[in-house]
Amino acid sequence: MAITSNRAEQENNEFATGAITRWFLVLVVMATVTALTQTQSPAAADASPQPQAASFVGSIGELAQLEGLASRAAARAAQPEMQRVRAGVSYEVVVGPDRPDVYFTFDDGPDHRGVTDRVLDLLDAYDAKATFFVVGRAAEAFPEQIDRIVNEGHSLGNHSYSHPRLTSLSLADVRRELTRASDVLETLSGHEISCYRPPEAKVNDQIHAIAVELGIGNETWTAEWGSHWGLWDVDSWDWRGGRDRTLDALDTVVEGDVVLMHSLSDFSADIFDEWMSDNHDRFDFEVLPGCMTKPVR
Repeated sequence: MAITSNRAEQENNEFATGAITRWFLVLVVMATVTALTQTQSPAAADASPQPQAASFVGSIGELAQLEGLASRAAARAAQPEMQRVRAGVSYEVVVGPDRPDVYFTFDDGPDHRGVTDRVLDLLDAYDAKATFFVVGRAAEAFPEQIDRIVNEGHSLGNHSYSHPRLTSLSLADVRRELTRASDVLETLSGHEISCYRPPEAKVNDQIHAIAVELGIGNETWTAEWGSHWGLWDVDSWDWRGGRDRTLDALDTVVEGDVVLMHSLSDFSADIFDEWMSDNHDRFDFEVLPGCMTKPVR
């Protein structure tokens, strides 16, 4: 894609500068936290370390996303042909077989408001594929949406049966949650389930080991926030609302990224439509590697 306006270059430079400034602030915060940690009491220092859950919500998610924005701003500046430009600035889109792959994922469906159906309609309109991490009990309530996901060439992932924080459960209950969800999805879809995403990104080594045992350990794809732990590279922040913030996050997408979105609110569908209308010719949108649902034998 060749951009034909100096305004594009200016906008990209402003984006990169702002993101790098935010990254500097992140470093200051992290240094302060480290200093406070090093002054902990001897009793705290001697305490046995406990397994920590990965959590990218709230303030931790803010820091992680700012780090990602800074690094991706640099990538955007180095590859101006991959920029998205707003405000009516014209550019030429080069469409061909070598467009980079990205992987959109939608959590928490299916739903009673028809949002999952809207997302599926949009994917069809933009000739795109995606991976849906669905909740088992919701799938039982809306099996027709599961049929659409599979029949239209998308893939299914396990998002637990009842959407609990897995780190708050016993390991036996974690196994039951993931097993029950996979059983429901395989029965409804007739396809094997081969990947998972923990609700709210609450996961640790023990939980992931159970997922691997169950054959849903995401071993063929990785993501920046948590490697095989079923997480993502870009959080769209659609779950918190805010048009500009979500579009800014989506604008950081680069080749190979796993993108987190949700299929529970009209806002998510609306913002996905808006972003795709400007960007659908820049990428090939594929299902996650390893999440291709195979027919149950």
